[in-house]
Amino acid sequence: MTEPFKIDQEYDVNIERMSFGPRAVARIHYTEGDRPLVVFVEGAAPGDRARIRLTHQHKNYWEAEIVEVLTASNARTQPLCRHFGTCGGCQWQHLTYEAQLAAKKEILLHQIEKTTKVPRSELETILNVHGASSPWGYRTRAQVRGQGRNMGFFEKHSRNLVAIEECPVLHPKIMEQWKRFRKEKAPELAGPNKEFKVEWTLRESGKVTEAVNQPHAALGFTQINSEGNATLKKIVETAAMRTTTKDLLWDLYGGTGNLVDLLIPSFETTLTVDAENQGVRYSSEQNETSGHTVVKAKTKTFLQLWSQSKDPKHPNCIVVDPPRTGLEDNAEKIAEVGAERVILVSCDPASLARDLTKFLALYEIRSLDLIDMFPQTYHLESVVELVRR
Repeated sequence: MTEPFKIDQEYDVNIERMSFGPRAVARIHYTEGDRPLVVFVEGAAPGDRARIRLTHQHKNYWEAEIVEVLTASNARTQPLCRHFGTCGGCQWQHLTYEAQLAAKKEILLHQIEKTTKVPRSELETILNVHGASSPWGYRTRAQVRGQGRNMGFFEKHSRNLVAIEECPVLHPKIMEQWKRFRKEKAPELAGPNKEFKVEWTLRESGKVTEAVNQPHAALGFTQINSEGNATLKKIVETAAMRTTTKDLLWDLYGGTGNLVDLLIPSFETTLTVDAENQGVRYSSEQNETSGHTVVKAKTKTFLQLWSQSKDPKHPNCIVVDPPRTGLEDNAEKIAEVGAERVILVSCDPASLARDLTKFLALYEIRSLDLIDMFPQTYHLESVVELVRR
């Protein structure tokens, strides 16, 4: 390269696409024939023409900030929340909702194609995108931090509190509870350094539960988007019901069995496996009426014990909903179980794509769904239905 890039240098660039995160992607072509420099720009929108300033250097890319938007993209819109850009809760309020969905589709397809080498043309024919009926007021669970009389969320890239009085992504009933708490209870907790945490969850009954200074999900875990969760469950149900024989279904990383409760009547036996927080290595409890067994164990432990059993019962269908890090070492073990169908749920396109590479020798992708559970953020939920070759 003719001249090294340096911090604080400014360039005019075209913003190409969003990345999986708060930043968009641009490339700097320094001289003709040079390999372009990949730059991740926070606050940019696809289609922008912008002047940027380099801020941080990494091995294969740089980070940059916007100095000026020279020509605004049609994907841009005015953020609804006045705290956007400071609060770390949302990252994409500057994009229209149509642009958000298009960006999430591009991220998912790009990551799977790049990692698995499955042609994009094949993926596009089976991809279904499920947007939200409303990109605002959808969040039915919230963790709010307090300090003195201030309440809000953490500032982006820091643990500093951003004091907030109104959050447009929260469900109105959560926001009502927030205002009531701030008026009636926060003063009792106020003090120079008095810090607290509040978690609110809107239940199906319409009641809002409240936990103050308790561990996350102390009153039980629920999805933050009830509409998105209903869509997710229906997609899983539809895929699982295509299984030819319905003797046994495994629900790995299953929590309370949220994803398979609709399937319990259709399979002779359903088995939900999830880690036991109290340190129990393995315990099992069966509901004789429904045929649903709950195993409290890590998935890795369960798979080891299953493979060592004298007469292991093979599942016909496996539903897996791993954490953000993906299946990791368990991917190959699950593929080797040999179920007719594996339904892989993921909240991270990169770990999803890595996991898929462990299945594609034995399985083919039957369907691919993207559910926008988290409008105004870069997060997305996806479901891949794998069928044994």
